[in-house]
Amino acid sequence: MSSIKEFDHLKIPLQDIISTTNNFGDNSLIGRGGFGKVYRGELLMSEGLTTVAIKRLDSALGQGAPEFWKEIMMLSRYKHENLVSLLGFCDESGEKILVYEYLPNKSLDLYLSRSDLSWIQRLRICIGAARGLQYLHDPDGTQQRVLHRDIKSSNILLDENWKAKISDFGLSKFGPANQQFTFLVSNAVGTIGYCDPLYVQTGFLTKESDVYSFGVVLFEVLCGRLCVQNYEDIRRFLVGLAQERYEEKNLDTIIDASLKEQISPKCLEIFSKVAYQCLRMDRIERPSAIEIVKELETALQCQENPESIEIEASRRLWVSSLHVNSASSSRNILEYEIMWADLIIMEKLGKGSDEIVYHALWNGSDVAVKVFASQEKYAMQSCINEAQGMSYLHGCNPPIVHCELKSSNLLVDKNWTVKPEWMAPEILRDEPVNEKADVYSYGVILWEITTEKIPWEGLNPAQVVAAVGFKAKRLEIPKDVDPLWASLIKSCWRNEPWSRPTFQEILNTLKSLERKLKVE
Repeated sequence: MSSIKEFDHLKIPLQDIISTTNNFGDNSLIGRGGFGKVYRGELLMSEGLTTVAIKRLDSALGQGAPEFWKEIMMLSRYKHENLVSLLGFCDESGEKILVYEYLPNKSLDLYLSRSDLSWIQRLRICIGAARGLQYLHDPDGTQQRVLHRDIKSSNILLDENWKAKISDFGLSKFGPANQQFTFLVSNAVGTIGYCDPLYVQTGFLTKESDVYSFGVVLFEVLCGRLCVQNYEDIRRFLVGLAQERYEEKNLDTIIDASLKEQISPKCLEIFSKVAYQCLRMDRIERPSAIEIVKELETALQCQENPESIEIEASRRLWVSSLHVNSASSSRNILEYEIMWADLIIMEKLGKGSDEIVYHALWNGSDVAVKVFASQEKYAMQSCINEAQGMSYLHGCNPPIVHCELKSSNLLVDKNWTVKPEWMAPEILRDEPVNEKADVYSYGVILWEITTEKIPWEGLNPAQVVAAVGFKAKRLEIPKDVDPLWASLIKSCWRNEPWSRPTFQEILNTLKSLERKLKVE
């Protein structure tokens, strides 16, 4: 728990602020919003006389002490080139004042409908904001993850070089580092037009709620208008219109006229696709912040140098990225699913008991392709490989808990792409977790391999939380499944985490099943 004294070094005397703003005079006023007013001033900081932005919070507008201290705590600990910098604060005589770096180009919303901001500038702004969001969702080290809860174009500020910086963290929520997490919020907050509908409907807040809001911003940038506009006393929303036109392949009818001639077709395809995916109702189908950054960077590369792009972004699929750091090891695993049609199979290189290895060409590069003799044997080998990897992680001192184990993090064949509801019940209930949460998730993977079905198909995320986390429901295992296999899956799903098997025990069972399969 933070102590207010921890931030004493950031205190700025009220008299200094009154002096530089001419007692909060209108001649110093540079902006206002739902929090209060912002003034421009100059203060003597450690690096000398510095131009600053001074935000004076108005308690009548709902900005009280909790939001004030949360912003201070957030910005004093989380520092990134795409987050606004807090220089100090004042908490005297009933005032709640925050002092930030001064960003002369103000906020993105002011430029949406203006033609003087080129498409390439807009792309770079979006990439910068996405990098800031990526840092919040997946910070370096052991920092807590942050859900912003109010991503919108007016909260994306621009410096003198048009670099984007995310601002306004008074509504943010903190979650555990290196874990998937969900908040149940009794009263959803945010801004109309940007708020994730699932968050509003269910009260469940996740990283994907920020992703939805960011998708709204992307369409604002493309269409040159705010997401909510008032026309003859009628509110007009951009999201539904953008989704409709995208699905009709008629997006050019709502793209800002000044941008149409600037955007290359490939860049538009990549940009609009990632924006559309951010708005998917199924949160599992929304991209992560790191995926958004990668796609936007590809879009920029297409725009600046179309000939340099050899791989179509729409045909690339991020499958797995696992980075493990410990005192004894440092390993990176990065895998991609490659479409069979993209391969040119050449000569055979070798043959094993269950697979054949070919030389092939993929986008001009020489690659080796391993083709398994049977899907059943391949599936078994995939299960064993993953169990071996997890056994290694859990065997580290201290154990490394993955917490995002799911079938989409395994390399699967060209016809098998699933998006499961995989979280252990203790995670869904927001309880402390250990490595046995990974065992539960692994049981879901085994169920998928057995049934070739998507778990909890037809249920939305909130219904899965209720069923698994609070009603102890489990997926149905077909009666014709090998009893040993079925027993293994059930053991992974036990209610009490301590009673679930270790990955070494799972490996022993899998190898017994593998031997049985070879005999058959």
